Amino acid sequence: MAAHRRVAVGATLHNKAEYLPAAIDSLLAQTYRDYTLVLLDDASTDDTPAIARRYADADDRVVFIRNETRVGMIENWRRAYHHAKNVTPDLEYFAWGSDHDLWEPHFLERLVATLDDDPSVVLAYPRSIRVDEEGGVIREHGTTLDTSGIPSGVRRLFLVSGQMVAGNVVYGLIRADALERAQVFRDVMYPDRLLVSELALHGAHRHVTELLWSRRFEWRDDRPARQRAGLWPAGAPWHAHLPAWISHVAVLGRAYGPRAAAAYGAGIAVRIGALWRKRGRKRLIRRKRHLRATAGRAARALGLRGRRTT
Repeated sequence: MAAHRRVAVGATLHNKAEYLPAAIDSLLAQTYRDYTLVLLDDASTDDTPAIARRYADADDRVVFIRNETRVGMIENWRRAYHHAKNVTPDLEYFAWGSDHDLWEPHFLERLVATLDDDPSVVLAYPRSIRVDEEGGVIREHGTTLDTSGIPSGVRRLFLVSGQMVAGNVVYGLIRADALERAQVFRDVMYPDRLLVSELALHGAHRHVTELLWSRRFEWRDDRPARQRAGLWPAGAPWHAHLPAWISHVAVLGRAYGPRAAAAYGAGIAVRIGALWRKRGRKRLIRRKRHLRATAGRAARALGLRGRRTT
């Protein structure tokens, strides 16, 4: 029987059985109790299905579904939302989960309250950290952009596309109606980046300053071939071989018109410029260090400077 709840989390699973119990335990320990947790396994070959079934058998909030063949990230994320919608017909708010991250007990409570308090906010995301395999803190994520109070959707889109770290923000809590207007998860490279930007056209992003989420892994391999294999295991579409921003601009232009496409393109241009300046500074620092070290070795070789004893 479908549950009359307004909140759902769709956790996509694939071969992370070692970390899965801790991830599910953290999601089930939420202080906000009235929600549905959909566990969607993308044809894992480890103990993931058995673990997920045990949780579904023990808690009526948990629904376990398994893909018999692997469909990849884009389709699995779509299915996670649609399965949540099917079992939660009153769904208002949705969040994606994972099989390896950790959520603080107040994650849902704080984000639900944020969306309840301001109907203009379509996505609420928390302060977060990156942790290692044992849960040790590596660093804090610096994503803090908040577009609440900005009435122009095009302006919000420009700011989000230029500054937001989508891989962190997409794990926030999203209004289901806005998510559907954004087509849930589009069939493009870097779909999370496009989705987070596209949601800015439908409302504001609100940053919650409380630490509520620990991200255990990040997809650092930006090689296009690896990205395409993870998104489309059965084969990528032709447009996946183009630079991602071209596909994103085309989607936004077709769906929302030229002003949206131009705002996204301008934001990406700002982002690329900032990255190049940052990389230039890093190269300059490395060059200075290299020159300093070379000069030091030369001075010691000529007897102009004492050798270090430590």
